[in-house]
Amino acid sequence: MVAFRTAGIDILTTPEAGRVGSGDTDQLAFAVSQERSLYTANKADFARLHNAYMIAEQSHAGIVICTWQEMPPERQVRRLLELIEAGRIDSMRNRCLYVGPASRDLPR
Repeated sequence: MVAFRTAGIDILTTPEAGRVGSGDTDQLAFAVSQERSLYTANKADFARLHNAYMIAEQSHAGIVICTWQEMPPERQVRRLLELIEAGRIDSMRNRCLYVGPASRDLPR
């Protein structure tokens, strides 16, 4: 998480929040209560939760899913910042964003 903080990204980890062992639904509810976007590598569960929120017309501050778990944190940060700088992210409200490797980041 050092890479995120070095880039100036305000991040609160699950252990820092005292949330280790909490289920996915509870993790998202906590993020909602704190008005924080949630960053995860748990694609299936959080994509499902995003869809459930949208169907129920509930709001969240955004979900960012890293689609390549082996991606080094520095590359994750770079990809996220590239998306922001390219104007693809104007607001995370009720969005589910997938962050994966750019073609140059693919393993060989």
